[in-house]
Amino acid sequence: MYFSHRHTGGRYYDNLGAIEFNSVQEFLDSDYNNIGSKSDESVAGYVFNEAYILPTDEQHYQDLLAEVAFEQASNQPYSLNPLSPNHCGTAVQKALTKAGFDMDVNVSILFPSGLSYVNKIRPYLPTTIYSLIKSRYRNGTTKTKTR
Repeated sequence: MYFSHRHTGGRYYDNLGAIEFNSVQEFLDSDYNNIGSKSDESVAGYVFNEAYILPTDEQHYQDLLAEVAFEQASNQPYSLNPLSPNHCGTAVQKALTKAGFDMDVNVSILFPSGLSYVNKIRPYLPTTIYSLIKSRYRNGTTKTKTR
């Protein structure tokens, strides 16, 4: 997290490699999913209280596409630049887009002349991205942290 261009939360690095869990619920309830020191790699440094699981194709082709796109985004420099962002939310957007999920929203711009223009954009904030996913793809399953 950044506030006034000063780092205030999370880690300066979070690409720690793969940490395996047997299920989303196991991750949510794990000791890793906790707040802690930025230098302590045994905890995430923040807490996820909820996860939303989207169903994918039976052949797991969508899963593979999403995984590759997510890894590619994760290996790019972290950026909060609104013109070319690359953060946790946009990495998820890129992965889901590659897997065939629509992550764009229509924004209408009304000019003083009365003309209007509709443009497709991708939400920027992680909470907005998460809300879009849940509202657009209602066939998913919500899991919550139980401890």
